[in-house]
Amino acid sequence: MVLWRYYLQWEAKQGNGEAAHRIYIRAINQVPSSKALWLDVMRYLRGVVAPKDITLNLNLMLEKDIRLRGPVDVLQDSLNALQPPESSDEDSESSEKD
Repeated sequence: MVLWRYYLQWEAKQGNGEAAHRIYIRAINQVPSSKALWLDVMRYLRGVVAPKDITLNLNLMLEKDIRLRGPVDVLQDSLNALQPPESSDEDSESSEKD
Protein backbone atom coordinates (compact mmCIF):
# COMPACT_ATOMS: atom_id res chain seq x y z
CA MET A 1 0.00 0.00 0.00
CA VAL A 2 2.84 2.38 0.79
CA LEU A 3 4.30 1.92 -2.68
CA TRP A 4 0.96 2.80 -4.28
CA ARG A 5 0.79 5.97 -2.21
CA TYR A 6 4.33 7.05 -3.09
CA TYR A 7 3.75 6.28 -6.75
CA LEU A 8 0.54 8.32 -6.73
CA GLN A 9 2.19 11.21 -4.92
CA TRP A 10 5.15 11.22 -7.32
CA GLU A 11 2.96 11.30 -10.43
CA ALA A 12 0.79 14.07 -8.98
CA LYS A 13 3.82 16.19 -8.10
CA GLN A 14 5.18 15.67 -11.62
CA GLY A 15 1.95 17.16 -12.94
CA ASN A 16 0.79 13.93 -14.57
CA GLY A 17 -2.82 14.18 -13.48
CA GLU A 18 -4.21 11.53 -15.76
CA ALA A 19 -1.50 9.05 -14.80
CA ALA A 20 -2.00 9.83 -11.11
CA HIS A 21 -5.74 9.26 -11.43
CA ARG A 22 -5.18 5.91 -13.19
CA ILE A 23 -2.75 4.87 -10.45
CA TYR A 24 -5.29 5.86 -7.84
CA ILE A 25 -7.97 3.70 -9.46
CA ARG A 26 -5.58 0.74 -9.69
CA ALA A 27 -4.51 1.17 -6.08
CA ILE A 28 -8.10 1.30 -4.82
CA ASN A 29 -8.87 -1.89 -6.75
CA GLN A 30 -5.89 -3.64 -5.15
CA VAL A 31 -6.29 -2.30 -1.60
CA PRO A 32 -9.91 -1.10 -1.23
CA SER A 33 -9.84 -1.02 2.56
CA SER A 34 -6.97 1.48 2.79
CA LYS A 35 -8.40 4.70 4.12
CA ALA A 36 -5.10 6.45 3.44
CA LEU A 37 -5.53 5.80 -0.29
CA TRP A 38 -9.03 7.24 -0.20
CA LEU A 39 -7.68 10.36 1.47
CA ASP A 40 -4.92 10.68 -1.11
CA VAL A 41 -7.46 11.61 -3.76
CA MET A 42 -8.27 14.65 -1.66
CA ARG A 43 -4.65 15.54 -1.04
CA TYR A 44 -2.92 14.93 -4.33
CA LEU A 45 -5.61 14.92 -6.98
CA ARG A 46 -7.73 17.82 -5.77
CA GLY A 47 -6.37 20.31 -8.30
CA VAL A 48 -5.51 17.71 -10.92
CA VAL A 49 -8.74 15.87 -11.67
CA ALA A 50 -12.16 17.28 -12.36
CA PRO A 51 -14.42 17.92 -9.36
CA LYS A 52 -16.93 15.43 -10.77
CA ASP A 53 -14.32 12.67 -10.42
CA ILE A 54 -13.80 13.56 -6.77
CA THR A 55 -17.58 13.52 -6.30
CA LEU A 56 -17.73 10.07 -7.88
CA ASN A 57 -15.02 8.87 -5.50
CA LEU A 58 -16.89 10.29 -2.50
CA ASN A 59 -20.07 8.54 -3.63
CA LEU A 60 -18.16 5.28 -4.06
CA MET A 61 -16.81 5.64 -0.53
CA LEU A 62 -20.36 6.03 0.75
CA GLU A 63 -21.47 2.94 -1.15
CA LYS A 64 -18.64 0.91 0.35
CA ASP A 65 -19.42 2.31 3.80
CA ILE A 66 -15.93 3.74 4.20
CA ARG A 67 -15.78 6.40 6.88
CA LEU A 68 -12.86 8.77 7.00
CA ARG A 69 -11.39 10.83 9.73
CA GLY A 70 -8.78 13.05 8.24
CA PRO A 71 -7.41 16.53 8.40
CA VAL A 72 -10.48 18.75 8.51
CA ASP A 73 -8.88 21.45 6.38
CA VAL A 74 -8.12 19.00 3.56
CA LEU A 75 -11.63 17.58 3.59
CA GLN A 76 -13.25 21.02 3.89
CA ASP A 77 -11.15 22.45 1.05
CA SER A 78 -12.07 19.50 -1.12
CA LEU A 79 -15.75 19.86 -0.41
CA ASN A 80 -15.59 23.60 -1.07
CA ALA A 81 -13.90 22.93 -4.40
CA LEU A 82 -16.81 20.71 -5.41
CA GLN A 83 -19.40 23.43 -4.87
CA PRO A 84 -20.11 25.69 -7.85
CA PRO A 85 -19.19 29.34 -7.32
CA GLU A 86 -22.05 31.47 -6.11
CA SER A 87 -23.30 34.05 -8.55
CA SER A 88 -23.55 37.42 -6.93
CA ASP A 89 -27.02 38.73 -7.71
CA GLU A 90 -26.31 41.86 -5.71
CA ASP A 91 -23.40 42.78 -7.98
CA SER A 92 -25.49 42.39 -11.11
CA GLU A 93 -28.34 44.43 -9.60
CA SER A 94 -26.01 47.25 -8.54
CA SER A 95 -24.41 47.41 -11.98
CA GLU A 96 -27.86 47.59 -13.62
CA LYS A 97 -28.80 50.58 -11.45
CA ASP A 98 -25.65 52.53 -12.45
